Amino acid sequence: MAGTIAYDIVEGTGGRKTRTGWIIDRIATVYNITGVSASAVMLEAVAVLENDGVTINSSHPSLATAFLTDFEPGVQSADTFTVRLIYKEFPFGEEIIRVGATTSQVVTNRGFLVNQTTKTPAVALSDMQVKYTFPANYEGVNKERYASKEFTTGVEGPLFIPERTIVITRQEIITGAALSSLARDFVGRTNDGAWDLAPGDGPNTWLCTGIEGISNDNGLTYVITYSFQFRQDEWNHTVIYMDPNTSRPPPDVAFGAGTTISSKNTYAMQDNVDFNGLGLT
Repeated sequence: MAGTIAYDIVEGTGGRKTRTGWIIDRIATVYNITGVSASAVMLEAVAVLENDGVTINSSHPSLATAFLTDFEPGVQSADTFTVRLIYKEFPFGEEIIRVGATTSQVVTNRGFLVNQTTKTPAVALSDMQVKYTFPANYEGVNKERYASKEFTTGVEGPLFIPERTIVITRQEIITGAALSSLARDFVGRTNDGAWDLAPGDGPNTWLCTGIEGISNDNGLTYVITYSFQFRQDEWNHTVIYMDPNTSRPPPDVAFGAGTTISSKNTYAMQDNVDFNGLGLT
C-alpha cells in the first residue's frame, strides 16, 4: 500500500454549526497511489487514510466531540485522490423523561363498597361479602343444614393497582458491550436505597424493567431508554397459608417478616443495586 497523505488542505474545507452541533469538513489528499488497478485507486485512497487511523467514528483532531461519518473521494489524477472527510458533532446529554403510571392486577377479598344511594365508592376498603337465606323448601345437598338458614361468605375479585413509571431516553457514547453490561447489572433489580431520581421513595420500591439502546451511527452512540416501575409495598412476594378445607386463607392469618415461619410472610424476590450508579440525574 503506497501513498502519501497531505491533511487539512485549505481549499474546499469548511463547516457549519447547527442546532445539534458542528458539522466540519476536512480535505485530505492521497498522492502516489501505486500497485492497484485504475478502478481501485479510489478504494486505495480511503484504505491509506484508514491505515493512518482516519476511520469512521474517529474524532476530529481539534474537536473531540465531532466524529468522522463520511468519506467523499474525488479524483484528481491517475494516482491522486482528494478525500473530503465529514465530521459531525452529536448532542449528548439531552434527555426525554416520561413519568406516568400503569396498573397491575391482584386478587383481593377487600374493595370499596358502593353506597346504594349515592352510587359512589366508600372512602375506605371493606371486606367483600355476600349473604343468602336459603328457602324453607330447599332441596339441595345437605338441605337439612341449609333450609331457612342465612349464610355469609367472603368473595374475591380483581384489583388494579396504579404503579408509577419513569422512562428516560437519551443519547450516549457507549459501546454495545458496555450497554449489555448495564442491562445485565440493573434490569430486574430494585433500588437498594435512596435514589436521586425519586427522592423520598424507600428502598426496593423501584424496579428497573428495561434498558435498551438503538444506534444509527454504526455503534458510535446509542439512544438508550431506561424504564422503571414503582410499587409502594415494595417488589416483594406475599404468601398466605390456605385452609385446605376451604381453599381460602383463615380469617386470623398473621403478618410475618419472612425471617420466621408465620401464617402470612413477605419475601424479597429481586436483588437490589444502587440506581444512582446509572448517572441519570
